[in-house]
Amino acid sequence: MAIIIFDFDDTLFDTKRFNNDVIERFVVYGVDEGLARQAYHDTKIQTGNYNLADHINIIQNLNNTEIPKDFHDWFESLDLTSYVLPQSTEMLNNLAQDHTLLLLSKGKDDFQNLKINRSNLAKHFNEIHITPDEKEIFLTDKIFNDKVIFINDKENENNKISIEYPHFQIVHRHENIKAEDILNIIKSSM
Repeated sequence: MAIIIFDFDDTLFDTKRFNNDVIERFVVYGVDEGLARQAYHDTKIQTGNYNLADHINIIQNLNNTEIPKDFHDWFESLDLTSYVLPQSTEMLNNLAQDHTLLLLSKGKDDFQNLKINRSNLAKHFNEIHITPDEKEIFLTDKIFNDKVIFINDKENENNKISIEYPHFQIVHRHENIKAEDILNIIKSSM
């Protein structure tokens, strides 16, 4: 038995495609694509983490226009399960049988919880933690008595975790690694 810590964005959830779809939707409402993308980056810089409400506010301030209510309706009706990366649900189902699964996501509570819950992935985890801070800071006070496997797409975060927690096994979830590959890596390390 191991404790397996998963990142959410671009590890289990196709955040790049999700963000592109949100930006494309802004364009449908007459927002210049460059402005929508700039506002996306400004949101992350100004608030530290992305949040759709902040993105909308920045666009409205930069564009001096109101985003219509039906944008919110569109977002509320958006099927976030369609953004779950292929085979992730099956992988989580398989791993949950023998391991403790933790979700550790960096971001704003409300928006991350919304994505996690509406993607239908929350049910697979024993614990869900959302932190505005770096993940290695969040893990500082945590004590793990079992083997820990950390699965994340961001190489810089993985490097920090491997320095701070050399006993963690790090699995880098890059674009070419499939859920099946991650499952095989975990099984082979047990």
